[in-house]
Amino acid sequence: MSDAELRPWLDRAKKENSVLYRKLKTARFGSTYLAGPRKLFENNPEDFESQADAEKFQKLVERSKITAWQRATIKQAMAQKYLQNPFGYRKEFWDWGSSGGTGPSAVAFLPSSIVAWIAKECMLRLFFDGSEAGKYMIWQIHDELVFDVLEDRVETVKAEVERMMTQPWPQLGGLSIGCEIS
Repeated sequence: MSDAELRPWLDRAKKENSVLYRKLKTARFGSTYLAGPRKLFENNPEDFESQADAEKFQKLVERSKITAWQRATIKQAMAQKYLQNPFGYRKEFWDWGSSGGTGPSAVAFLPSSIVAWIAKECMLRLFFDGSEAGKYMIWQIHDELVFDVLEDRVETVKAEVERMMTQPWPQLGGLSIGCEIS
């Protein structure tokens, strides 16, 4: 299915199975950053009935390819004592103690530093390339750019920002990353 065909089906499935969707989403997100079932349950008691419930959903989502990527990333960080993203950001990792040490930090580094680089690069380009959006950019908060835009310029600025943020990046093999604009 194309994205256009798939989107309504996924939206309907999420709505009709909201409790299941929330459990899977929470388990996937927690597992991405190496949270165990106990941490998942303690941090999300509204989503899981017990630690065993959290563990059940975590085992389900951990069957995905992301678990292999996590292991490979940690193995690489342990061997090299650092990771470097495709844009040249580099972070060193030394604490590999018995409690997991920097494992979660190593797993989080690549996705978070890639998003940080894209946000920074877009901010610089929008500001210095003389775009209309650059005139209205006032703040950056975590992974969000904030603009104070005149009402009659909103659509123009939204289009510029979306085009900049979602462009294909050669450093990522031509991958483009979506963005939300409100």
